[in-house]
Amino acid sequence: MPTRDTKTIAVRALTIGTTYFLTASAAIAIAVNLSSASQWFDSHGKNTITLILGLFASLGALAMVVNHVISDRHNRGRFFASRSRTIAFSTLIAVALVMFGIRLFDPEAGEPPIVAQGHPTIANVQGVDLDIDDKPRDQDMPGVDLSPSKTGDQLNAMTHGTPRFAMASDGEGSNLERCSRVPDDKWSKVILDAYSLRLGGTLCVRTDQGNLATLVLTHVPSAGEQYIAFTFVTWQRTR
Repeated sequence: MPTRDTKTIAVRALTIGTTYFLTASAAIAIAVNLSSASQWFDSHGKNTITLILGLFASLGALAMVVNHVISDRHNRGRFFASRSRTIAFSTLIAVALVMFGIRLFDPEAGEPPIVAQGHPTIANVQGVDLDIDDKPRDQDMPGVDLSPSKTGDQLNAMTHGTPRFAMASDGEGSNLERCSRVPDDKWSKVILDAYSLRLGGTLCVRTDQGNLATLVLTHVPSAGEQYIAFTFVTWQRTR
């Protein structure tokens, strides 16, 4: 049967391990946020890191209480007698509350994961697979979602005409929300008169994989400049 000393050592080890893990998680969060090195962290990182930090801060606070109860049974009412313990415990509780608060009240918490994003520029015979990245591809490659016509005056759905296009609905909300509100009868596999598209306007695309992409036009094609450029974010389908 474990002795009191063994239990004390185990709990203290848990406390120290939790503290180190909490510090490492914070360092990873900062590094990823600064470098934007991973698309996975762009789409999942904030929720994952806040959950990890919140859980381990909570565990750290619990471990401190358990450690005090086991190692100092005769002074249970004096947990806050130690200034350093009070500061450490309060800090862990504050971190836990902040992290869980971010997850609870973050307006983006309910959004589906991002599967791709970028800022491509494409012209005739070029296309983009919005489910992968912003690399220009031959328009006939499987998976390509859209490609401009030879003169750039229209946008065509590729990959057997599977993708669908629509202009974002009017009203308030994010681009994702506005594209999600577009009625089924407003989607088509071609955008006619692309020259008349509005610079800065939002184009919605249902990709050949069934995901939803939001495109913000940064260059509208014309007779003199027959290419199109846009920033896009592709969201994983939720239904």
